[in-house]
Amino acid sequence: MAKVQLVAMVLSLLAMSSCVYATKINVRNQCPFVVSACDEAKGSGVTCYALQVGGSRLKDVGASWVAGLIWG
Repeated sequence: MAKVQLVAMVLSLLAMSSCVYATKINVRNQCPFVVSACDEAKGSGVTCYALQVGGSRLKDVGASWVAGLIWG
């Protein structure tokens, strides 16, 4: 029983530490018109989306993000 509790505690700590080191980028449209924004991360394709006036999109790039592009 103690071994199960120890494993559960270690897994919980690992899950929390991975959240602490995660990287997120918030892309926000502060223009007075709708914009098309695109992003591309290393190893993945281009993703495009419309951002309404005052809208935003949160991009989770993970802790090991090396390079990428965001443009609009």
